[in-house]
Amino acid sequence: MNQRTLAALRGPVECRHSTGAVNLILRGVERDSGTPLELLFSGAGLARSGDSLHDIEVLELIDERARRFWLIKAQTDSFEIVARAVQVHRASARVFARAVPPPTVPWRVRCGWTALLWALRIPGAAGLIQRLRARA
Repeated sequence: MNQRTLAALRGPVECRHSTGAVNLILRGVERDSGTPLELLFSGAGLARSGDSLHDIEVLELIDERARRFWLIKAQTDSFEIVARAVQVHRASARVFARAVPPPTVPWRVRCGWTALLWALRIPGAAGLIQRLRARA
């Protein structure tokens, strides 16, 4: 039997049951990165469920017939989930924020835009600016 760790969550984990395509949702904070993580199970049949989980590890197990199921190991006990599929959603805002540097605008450009916006508040200034731009 093959197994791999799908997710490891620290602290309290919200376990919500619903109807529809996605009928089990686990929400928590990823152990290693500290980012929010959400596991969405489709067609989940639970052997046992608990609404309050704490410090869990979700393992994906594949048996010799290539059937997949998931084992949730909590601090006190563990239980299996049989489902059609699972989706893992990680919050990526922090990763993108680190990858893309913040924009830097020179001081002169900021002052120019501020002066232009203040000038446009004066009645008739927009028409004057349009006439000056037409000449240039």
